[in-house]
Amino acid sequence: MSTETEIAASEFIEKAAELIRANGWQQGSFGYESTPVCARGAIREICRKNSFYRNPVAILTKITKVIADQYPEMASKSEHLSDSGKIILWNDQPGRTKEEVIAVFEKAARS
Repeated sequence: MSTETEIAASEFIEKAAELIRANGWQQGSFGYESTPVCARGAIREICRKNSFYRNPVAILTKITKVIADQYPEMASKSEHLSDSGKIILWNDQPGRTKEEVIAVFEKAARS
């Protein structure tokens, strides 16, 4: 059975994916609500809009687990980073696509 935090995390991840779909995706900068956003920027904007959810640890953990499962090559590149740093590094890898980011978010929301 899911806890309220897990349910909230899944909903926030879905909203972050929706923000990327609506505003576009980018690398190298977080972006803002009305501009293209990177993976971590989308999470930041959704959390900022919903001020009661100030601690995005559950969100970041769900997403980094999916990244680790689907992109094992990232493990050696990011083992020294926080979950937030891992998401930023993964987002900014050359060749990464908007579709990949949305797919990871969707899988994380279902997990």
